[in-house]
Amino acid sequence: MERHPPKWILSILNSFCHEDYLDEVRGDLEEVYRLRVLSMPQYRANWLLLKEVIFSFKSYVISGDKNSYPSTNQTIMLRNYITIAYRNLMKNKFYSALNILGLTLGLTCSLLIFSYVANELSFDKFHSNAENTYRVIEKVTGEDGAVQEHSSSVPWPVGPTLQSDHPDAIVTRMYKAWQKEPLMSDVDKTKKFYEKEIFFVDTSFFKTFSFDLIRGDQLTALKQPQSVVITESTANRYFGSIDVLGQTLILENSLELTVTGVSKDVVANSHFHYDFLVPLLNLEDIFKATGNNWGWQGWYWNPVHTYVTLPERYTVDDFESYMQQVVKDHFPQQIVDLSALYLQPLVDIHTTTDLYQEIEPTISKESIYIAAVIAGFILIIAAINFINLSTASATRRSKEVAMRKVLGSTRKNLIMQFFGESILLSLLSLILSIVAIYFILPTFEYLLDASINIKQIVTLPVISVVILGTLLLGVLSGVYPAFILSGFKPAEVLKTSKSTGNKSINLFRKSLVVFQFMISIVLLVSAFVIYQQYQFLTSKELGFSKEEIVLIPIRGTTIIENPESFKTELLSNPQVVAASAVSDILGQDVPSRPFRISGYDDPQNIPGFFTDHDFAKTFGINIIEGRDFDKTNEADHQNLLMNEAMLDLLKDKNWEGQQIGWGRGQRQIIGMVENFNFMSLKTDIKPLFIGFSNSFISYVAVRVSEGNVYNTLAKLESSWKKFEPEKPFVPLFLDQKLNELYQSERKTGELIGYFSGLAILIAFLGLVGLVTYRVNSRIHEIGIRKVLGATASNILNLLSVEFIVLVLVANVLAWPFAWYIMTTWLENFTYKIALEWWHFGAAGIIAVLIAAITVFARSYKAILTNPVETIRES
Repeated sequence: MERHPPKWILSILNSFCHEDYLDEVRGDLEEVYRLRVLSMPQYRANWLLLKEVIFSFKSYVISGDKNSYPSTNQTIMLRNYITIAYRNLMKNKFYSALNILGLTLGLTCSLLIFSYVANELSFDKFHSNAENTYRVIEKVTGEDGAVQEHSSSVPWPVGPTLQSDHPDAIVTRMYKAWQKEPLMSDVDKTKKFYEKEIFFVDTSFFKTFSFDLIRGDQLTALKQPQSVVITESTANRYFGSIDVLGQTLILENSLELTVTGVSKDVVANSHFHYDFLVPLLNLEDIFKATGNNWGWQGWYWNPVHTYVTLPERYTVDDFESYMQQVVKDHFPQQIVDLSALYLQPLVDIHTTTDLYQEIEPTISKESIYIAAVIAGFILIIAAINFINLSTASATRRSKEVAMRKVLGSTRKNLIMQFFGESILLSLLSLILSIVAIYFILPTFEYLLDASINIKQIVTLPVISVVILGTLLLGVLSGVYPAFILSGFKPAEVLKTSKSTGNKSINLFRKSLVVFQFMISIVLLVSAFVIYQQYQFLTSKELGFSKEEIVLIPIRGTTIIENPESFKTELLSNPQVVAASAVSDILGQDVPSRPFRISGYDDPQNIPGFFTDHDFAKTFGINIIEGRDFDKTNEADHQNLLMNEAMLDLLKDKNWEGQQIGWGRGQRQIIGMVENFNFMSLKTDIKPLFIGFSNSFISYVAVRVSEGNVYNTLAKLESSWKKFEPEKPFVPLFLDQKLNELYQSERKTGELIGYFSGLAILIAFLGLVGLVTYRVNSRIHEIGIRKVLGATASNILNLLSVEFIVLVLVANVLAWPFAWYIMTTWLENFTYKIALEWWHFGAAGIIAVLIAAITVFARSYKAILTNPVETIRES
């Protein structure tokens, strides 16, 4: 049976071959193929056929113009170029390896960082209405003009009001049970988990956000009360399949939800990630199930993230003016003049860091720009290396250039030769870096705790820029050999035994070395400062104890009805030092609440923390004046403690016994606590009231004896099971929760740390090549100096001083630059470290040591070589 060539291979030939040559070329290839399949496996014949089709891709075959057929001389010349390039690479293996390795490292690092930057800047741009969608945010200021609350969420009625007044706009609300993670289970309760990513949303959710359903209908999935849309991974976790429409899930052991849709998992570059979507059609049942004691009709409490997609006829300014009228018409009278609503573009949410009640951690634009600058610096260092080593190795080829010109080569041929070699090296480095990225990307994502959506980043424009940039780098590195060496006069070059050099080129090369190490030193200083600032933020004394504190969420449990009984059970464990019911995670967030203070016309939005008698003992808070809550004094349930910062707000400085309005009644201040950082260290210590209110309690904070936290967890769980046998025990650790506040700084510090090390490594590779070149070019001089009595230390000093001076100059230039950058960055923090001399000195010493070690290592062999041999060889 006769075997025919694969049609797909022949179709490639048909796509480019001119019709005048198609029959001839195709006939020859098919004839050779039929002979091959008789003597070898068909897969090998297929491979050889594909190879020959690719090599048929020539200008005259495509155009049909016989004049474009390459002459024999041109073909020979092309082969000669390739042969010489290959021989040059093999002859100078050391320089070639350094060049390729340095550029590959530089391209790999910079492309990884650029992909991270592009990913961070791409958040939420995949939504079809992203450009016209905004989030409504609220700002509350005090009478003194200071911002008291800048919130990413707004009161419940804002969304329906906007929708009612603008029917052609699309308004969507999202609410998350912020007091605790709700419990979700299957019908049999064999699988039950506390779920962090449950969102209660309006039915317009899928009109605002472009998330695809793989099961169910977007138009109807959220139309029924007690329905739920889940993600693909959630469906597999609970049911082992995505075909789960009609299945039932139970929220908090009380509210049955029917699965009406399954969506794809939310992509990485979204500012929120849901696992469950429950429609806001049965708010009363939702609030009851999640233990929410507040209503959804008031205009003060603002827990709802509200989004609006505006038709093109609306401008942002006009809509914001309308929202100010909504504030005047609906907000409580006492905060009307202090409140304002604004629109925040959807695509800016992930890069805005100053808003309260964000759904997920954000990152500052400054951090992203720092990462982009690092990528640019590393690419510049790698490019400098590539150019430096290319020019250094090229100067050794002056005799080759002279001989080729004597034998008839034109300057044009030489220029093409040198450009071709440098471009070939740069493209090879790009290919190697792409392979490296493929293997390194998962580790890179893990180190930065980030998921990079490569599919949305790798686009045709990006690919084009990367390839063109690499080609440009190859062209720049080939400029010196292409235009300077090709212009040498053969007679002058052949008369001398030394490689032809150029003082201006040497000066240029030294300048590049200085610039390269200057960048490396700036990165090292930045890494030291950012790492120390992160350590400072996570280890600073906050004014209360955060170690050995376990937080047990109790919102939505029976424990909330009588926390004292649960505390008594916990305290029966000898390892438990103290326990206190609290409203919020101390040190992370304390919401502002309206307190009426004497001397002010309107209520003041002041952080209010609610707890019980054992608060000060549990957290180690110091009472500096007045007294603490007294467990035997029932009246203390209506009293308050305040912090020192409250004195600045009170107009009547005689604070003890002063009456403060809260809710519908009055509360008396009985004590003052020492200032402590009850919120992030990125903010100043604000005035604070501490009082009683069971309706706000969300956690029981348990202080365990030192060193026994993990050993005590089993006993704490045993106590939990006595009160809540049907619900999992999921404790939180206060120190870990507080460290999460500074993940952006940790990411930035680690990013700079890792890549400043790689920048130094790339600079080191370049220095190795240049030192080797300088030693080899002065080998004759070294031999003569040794004959005349120079010692090894004399020669080492001679060779090292040049490069150490360059690195010292780089230090002098880098330090002011690094000081300015780090001073500017530290201004973002209320609590910060001071820049110290060792930040700069350590970076400088590292750079000098690298230069000294490199010179010594590469000079050692030359110093020990018999001078007679070096002089004879010269």
